Amino acid sequence: MSKPLQRVTIDGREYEFAHHPGTEEYTFLVEGKRCRFKRWTWGEKNRITNECVAFNPTTNRFEVNTIAFNEKMLTHTMKELESDGQKTKPTLDTVRGFNAALGDQLLMIAQWVNAIDTNSDEKTSVKLSKVPGDDSTYDLNINNDVFKLGMWSWGEKNRVTDQSVQFDPDSGQLKMDLQRFNESLLLATVKQAHIAGKPVTVDANFLGNLDAAAGDILLQSAQEINEITQQEKKN
Repeated sequence: MSKPLQRVTIDGREYEFAHHPGTEEYTFLVEGKRCRFKRWTWGEKNRITNECVAFNPTTNRFEVNTIAFNEKMLTHTMKELESDGQKTKPTLDTVRGFNAALGDQLLMIAQWVNAIDTNSDEKTSVKLSKVPGDDSTYDLNINNDVFKLGMWSWGEKNRVTDQSVQFDPDSGQLKMDLQRFNESLLLATVKQAHIAGKPVTVDANFLGNLDAAAGDILLQSAQEINEITQQEKKN
């Protein structure tokens, strides 16, 4: 690794790594292997979360399959593994074939890189206004990027919910397409966005390419101002 090495302790283990600015990529040394990770986008996380939702007959609701989520998360955020001079792009079969101890370490690193677990090097500043302004929108500031959020109408919510419901042949039940619902909620709620001080067009492409952490904050804020209940989130 040509970049200056840094050290970090993750889950009680110390690792050397290099951060590659501009690309949001990190290369870690793990058991003699060079492992390159990237931060995933909100679109990738939203899609994979939706793929990992399964019906639980015990609770009678759809829940995220954590095992499937972890496997896909590692597969999509680990860009390259170099061992004994051989470079490979991990696949789902590859990560499933890692020995258990190595797989656990790599998952912890992927979570750290993507700030799912606490990343002490990453300080996110978030501020959501408590009341709407004169234009009936709420101001959300994420690291000085500014979003104006407005409440969606009852008709919009009904339309999005209807379009997001699909029949799941495996369970014989109707299920919510979370990817479509979450994206549609944000498209209906985010009225304006200024990134690095410049206005941007808020469309599906913009949302899909957002950093996953920023996208999650945006979604949580949209749910908050629209008073989406915990039961609605679960269902």
